[in-house]
Amino acid sequence: MDVVYTYRDDPRTGNKQLKYSLRSVEKHLSGVGEVYVIGANPNLAGVIHLEHKDDLSAAKNIMSKLQVIARTEAVSEDFLYIADDHYLMKDNEAKLYPYYVNGTLQELVRTQNNSYGAMVKNTIKALQSKGFATNNYNIHCPIIYNKTRLRQLAEIYDLSNPLNYILKSLYCNTFPVEGAIQLKDCKIRTNFSIEEMRSRISGRDCWSSGKEWVCPNIGVLLNELFPLKSKYE
Repeated sequence: MDVVYTYRDDPRTGNKQLKYSLRSVEKHLSGVGEVYVIGANPNLAGVIHLEHKDDLSAAKNIMSKLQVIARTEAVSEDFLYIADDHYLMKDNEAKLYPYYVNGTLQELVRTQNNSYGAMVKNTIKALQSKGFATNNYNIHCPIIYNKTRLRQLAEIYDLSNPLNYILKSLYCNTFPVEGAIQLKDCKIRTNFSIEEMRSRISGRDCWSSGKEWVCPNIGVLLNELFPLKSKYE
């Protein structure tokens, strides 16, 4: 199964998240075919780069990029999507990667008083208009997508909607997945001590990071966890 990353250049962090994510893939993920990176060019020799502009919001960029992937014949029909700030912590086979869920979108939206919250509300409205459930699959973990189903999303929903949608929840509620595992999200974007960070990620399959440019301890922890260069570098 191929792996797909969406990628946006971020000079504030030196784009190190992608390298550490790829190191975690090499360490923990088996059954990987090609690795595609769509967006900015990360200048890594071991991946296949597909050019795509980043001139929209983050969510719209991801939606647009994955619609391109869904129409890219060379990519496997099922593929594992990984964001560049996701780090695997346990061994998994790509084609068996689990789906994760965390309550409902209605519960999520209560904590979001921003543009993301508006997008969650829009996703709820779209799903309910079609009679679908509104579970929250937007966990910072990889997810298996199917290209045909991604293309079908563009037929079911208006993907040009200015508010857009949160893709994981739109996809997994429209095409229900079996055996999804309840999991609280884990995205570290505070400069906790290394010990606190280790505690927060302990026992997890995956975790994510943010605001690395003001959280130097994240970089220290990532280098501690994944010190060796991967074949993708």
